[in-house]
Amino acid sequence: GEGAALEYLPQEAILFDGARLDRRTEAHVAPGGALLATESLVLGRIARGEAWRRGTAREAWRLHLDGRLAWADAIALDEAARDAPHALDGAEALGLMLLAHPDAARHRELARDLTGGQASLPRPGLLLLRFLGRAVEVRAGIMAAIPALRSAALGRPATLPRLWTC
Repeated sequence: GEGAALEYLPQEAILFDGARLDRRTEAHVAPGGALLATESLVLGRIARGEAWRRGTAREAWRLHLDGRLAWADAIALDEAARDAPHALDGAEALGLMLLAHPDAARHRELARDLTGGQASLPRPGLLLLRFLGRAVEVRAGIMAAIPALRSAALGRPATLPRLWTC
């Protein structure tokens, strides 16, 4: 709603070998509202030396701003995608963070600093950050971006949600 801010900040989903994921996220942000959201995948139980080699993962996002579809994104992964140079090229994890906010453009440089340049403004009021690489690096990147954007864009304390600190 107008003047409201929603933070959707779950920890990463870990895909065990053979897992099948079909995740769809849809958000509606009213004029004057804000959304800070992240979703990420780790392709295997990396800390245990287990990789996701079999299975499928499908993710789709639909974001509505002011009652209109503003952004849609989808990805479909299978066992071939992890190592394919035209797909993940061996990456262990991938993540997305978005900020739907009337002043999203003001935070573009901060987002680029946090991601090494992997941030864009696909339309007014929408800032996207992308993460891809080793699982520990993707997690660290998201953990740095959450407090920075919470503070800069939402005026909230520059802290991580308790779930991320356990």
